[in-house]
Amino acid sequence: MNMTSSAVLSSTSTGASAGTITITAISHEENADADDGFVMSNSSSITSVDGAISITGESEGASGSGTKHGVIIGGNGISSTGTGGNAATITLVGTSGTSGSGADDHRGVRLTSGVTSVDGNISITGTGRGDTQGSSGVVVSTTVSSTGTGDIAIIGTGSSDGSATLAHGIDIDSGGVTATSGAITLTGTA
Repeated sequence: MNMTSSAVLSSTSTGASAGTITITAISHEENADADDGFVMSNSSSITSVDGAISITGESEGASGSGTKHGVIIGGNGISSTGTGGNAATITLVGTSGTSGSGADDHRGVRLTSGVTSVDGNISITGTGRGDTQGSSGVVVSTTVSSTGTGDIAIIGTGSSDGSATLAHGIDIDSGGVTATSGAITLTGTA
């Protein structure tokens, strides 16, 4: 599933019964140039005040040279703007494909645009399953931040395939992970 151009998903309702945003995307495009589960790019964005944001993406690609990420967050990123106990949580879960000859193509979750919150917790879980270069669980190339009380938890598992390289659990190659009052927990398994 792709969100491109200026696509926007937004929940503006407030309170305990606020509307949620839930995305489940599984790609079966064998031998395709791109076999990614869920991709945000260009100027697309996802925002919510109090309704939980949940994105699950999986690539089931096992052949071909295209990319096989579980979840790619680009575009204008994801934000939770609510405050207090009902603030929207953000949950990302990505699982990459298992094989292919392309480089840098088996990340569970790849973040190239910000994932931000105020008081809502952020949870990111990624699993890389590739057998070539670039099989990390979670790659952070942007800012993951909480400016209020929201906690941030990142769990990444790199590919266990003996042929895989750059199979880190968590790879923070630019940007960073910051929280004002919330806790930060990073758990990486290579």
